[in-house]
Amino acid sequence: MSHSEMPGRRTVCVALAPEMLSAEVRSGERIVGCSEIRIAESPCRGGYDGALVAFRAYLGRAHTTLRGVPLSVAISARWCHFSLLPWNDALMYDDSAQRYLQAHFAALHGQAALGWVTSCADAQYGQARLAWAIEREFMEGLQGIAQHYGHACVAVEPIAPLTGFSSP
Repeated sequence: MSHSEMPGRRTVCVALAPEMLSAEVRSGERIVGCSEIRIAESPCRGGYDGALVAFRAYLGRAHTTLRGVPLSVAISARWCHFSLLPWNDALMYDDSAQRYLQAHFAALHGQAALGWVTSCADAQYGQARLAWAIEREFMEGLQGIAQHYGHACVAVEPIAPLTGFSSP
């Protein structure tokens, strides 16, 4: 059975790390195909250029069978900035949450953070939240490549670091 004949909603789930791209096609909860691409660029350079090249190569190779299938992209914590945010009422509304997140990351990382794409996890009212920021150029690169190959990017999120956090 080809990918286009699979029942249910399909999603391409891609994970990007400094030396590896891993991808799987899911139909609902079932995995229907997997692949990995080694990233040739040296991880010590610290940039995400190799990840964009691998992402383009994967989508280019899978273009005919996966065109139009929504994408979910998880990126390595190496390309993200994280912070644990104390509760603030500004987090209750999208516009004020974005301003709060931008100001928070700018206070930690300087004016460059004002250009980053920010988001945070959901939490109960009054509880701290894990927030992250991704360089806008990286995010736009991923979205542009996805669009070029006919995919909607439904989610681009970091693989959150779990070390150093404990549950109450």
